[in-house]
Amino acid sequence: MKTLYKIFTITILIWLPRFVDAQTLKTSVYSGAKPRAISGVSIGVQLPGFIGDIEVGGFYETHSKFTTDSNGEESREVIGAQGILASFSVASTRKLNVNFGTKIGLIRDGVFIHPSLTAEYYLSDIVSVGVESRLANMTPAFQAKLSFYMFGAQDRKFRQAKYKARKESYRVHKQYRD
Repeated sequence: MKTLYKIFTITILIWLPRFVDAQTLKTSVYSGAKPRAISGVSIGVQLPGFIGDIEVGGFYETHSKFTTDSNGEESREVIGAQGILASFSVASTRKLNVNFGTKIGLIRDGVFIHPSLTAEYYLSDIVSVGVESRLANMTPAFQAKLSFYMFGAQDRKFRQAKYKARKESYRVHKQYRD
C-alpha cells in the first residue's frame, strides 16, 4: 500500500504541471554539514502566487547525528524522515529568489516542524543553486541545494513579469490611498 501511495503521488506531481496553466515541477537535492547533517531530496509544484511563487510538495531526508564517545571514537546515527513542504517567495529578481518555508515531517515516533529561509540563484531557466538555513530541533542547520525545474520552466519569465506588474500596481494604489 505504501508503494502504491508513493507511485500515485509521484504520478500526480509529474502530470499536474502538464495540464495546469503556468505551473513548474521542481526537484531538489540538498546536503548539510556536521554536526547535524541533513541530506535529502524533494519534489514540488510551483504555483503562481500574488507577488511570488508558492511551492508545495514532499520530501525524503536523512538526519545524521555525529557523536564522539569517551575513547575518541566518532559514531554516526542516521534516521530517515519524510513529509510535506511549503514555501513562498519573500523577494525575487530575475536571477535571485529568497523563500521562506517550512517542512513538516515524521521521524521515528514523532513529528517535526522545521522553518527555513532559502536563497536561490538561477544559473539558467532550468537549474538553480541555493543555500538554505533552517532551525532543526532548536539548532541551526545549513545546507547547499541544487534544483532542477521541469515541465514549465519557461513560464517563470511570464510569472516574473506578472509579479512585477502586481507590485507596481500595489505601489501606485498605496500612493493614491495615502
